[in-house]
Amino acid sequence: MKKVHAALKRSFQGSLLRPDDAEYPEARRIWNGLVARKPGLIARCKDSSDVQAAVRAAAQAGACFRFPDKNEAARAADAYA
Repeated sequence: MKKVHAALKRSFQGSLLRPDDAEYPEARRIWNGLVARKPGLIARCKDSSDVQAAVRAAAQAGACFRFPDKNEAARAADAYA
């Protein structure tokens, strides 16, 4: 995940959370409330260019990635509104 984080931090408009960041535990819970997983990086995309950059960086690094479904995204939006 270090490669992905390094590639994204230069131009990413949203926030990038790693396991040692203070906001990570809450973001991880929202990211996947049913399964106890610890992603190496949580990318909170601000716009479509962030989404493109996140997918590109993860793919280039050979990292797995997923996007929340519409219900997860709505819960996350409510939590941070």
